[in-house]
Amino acid sequence: MSSVVNSHMIKAVRSVAILGSLMLVATSVNASEPTSPPVYPGADASSVKIAADGVIDDGIAGWVWTQGTEVSDQMLYGGAAHAMPTGATGTYTFRGSSVEVRTMAGPAVTVDGRVHRLGKLRVCIDGKSLKEVSQLQPIQTFDYESFSVTGLPVSNHVLELNADAGWVVVDYIKVDPPASSSTSSSSVPPVTVPGYVSVTFQLHNCFPSDQQRVEVLGNVPGLGSWQVVHGLTLLYDRSAAVPTWSGTILLPAYATLQYKYVLWDGSQILWEANPKTASGNREAFLPDGGQITYTNDAFRPGIVTDASVRQ
Repeated sequence: MSSVVNSHMIKAVRSVAILGSLMLVATSVNASEPTSPPVYPGADASSVKIAADGVIDDGIAGWVWTQGTEVSDQMLYGGAAHAMPTGATGTYTFRGSSVEVRTMAGPAVTVDGRVHRLGKLRVCIDGKSLKEVSQLQPIQTFDYESFSVTGLPVSNHVLELNADAGWVVVDYIKVDPPASSSTSSSSVPPVTVPGYVSVTFQLHNCFPSDQQRVEVLGNVPGLGSWQVVHGLTLLYDRSAAVPTWSGTILLPAYATLQYKYVLWDGSQILWEANPKTASGNREAFLPDGGQITYTNDAFRPGIVTDASVRQ
């Protein structure tokens, strides 16, 4: 993928009448065969550089694609996009208060010389399905706004894109990044969203090295589903009376939450010691709506593993 272009050069939406099959050229991956999702150590929402205009291209480190292939066209952002067959998923953890999903709509997409009908894009954020939008249009449309949401807490969110009833071509997403990485997300007023709970984690007695990040991992997508590259990164809260690491995220309501605090240096994870629960994790139940703050959590060091092992 090419580097992010200047925001003034981002193409306008163009619609081109289809005369025969689309001539998008596929490269690299055989879309008929599932591929192993790539893992990018350190490429989560706190470390991936976002362009000044908030654009995150489909080929940037941090995306996890279960299937699909790159297709090329000069009208696509950066000259290429990711085409997904039915059942494929693309996941990205972003940090911000809003996100847009831009795709290529139309009647079909050509991959490896074969024409595939476009289907529906299903969008989930933090494990909750929010919208399903048809990509099937009578004319080819680039820079198609398939989804947009605002008013999210400025925190880590897991965006999941699913292809259904046909192929989907994901061009890029655009997020509203936080103004400063040194500002704790706990200072952002929680947003009330039906079906969600605004959860704030506040961790004490934690002394990471300069190479370590403080994260919360858990059994829900918003906390990475135990994958450290997608966990919630906590920030140092300078306003607290005692040293505190804090972060806020919107999680689906009525979930039985299991979570742990970890320190991660990009290769090894220092897990906190197991609490005295049946699961060996911290446990909580999330009611519908409102907000919850866990204020008395303290870090007790446990074992060290690499990023592929869960305690």
